[in-house]
Amino acid sequence: MKKIADSPGDVEKAINQSLEREGTALAIEGIIMRMPVSQRGAKAVREKKHARYSNPLMKRMENLGFEVVAKGGASGKKGSFGYLAFPDEGRGSSNPVAHHFFNDGVDDRIPRILDALDKALDEAIEL
Repeated sequence: MKKIADSPGDVEKAINQSLEREGTALAIEGIIMRMPVSQRGAKAVREKKHARYSNPLMKRMENLGFEVVAKGGASGKKGSFGYLAFPDEGRGSSNPVAHHFFNDGVDDRIPRILDALDKALDEAIEL
């Protein structure tokens, strides 16, 4: 944190803006791309609305970071994808296998997020 404070330009602001504009979108995209779609019998895709195709995630911004969470909360709420509450743990009778798509999706996008941060920092320091 001291290095950020001592850097020329407003690098803290540049980091926060880059994470909000590019980092969160890249992370959400990576998670959704890895989100499994359950299959029933010979059908390739379930007939009911699935989280993967429904913009199920939202961002929560923090200073110098962000968090990606499922929208809606509990499964009893209308429009909620409650089965995303503990997706990486394989909890429940409908989700007996841990899939790790949240972590893996973000891990896939880390290089691109870091590239965006690097560019934003270069621009902030040059000003």
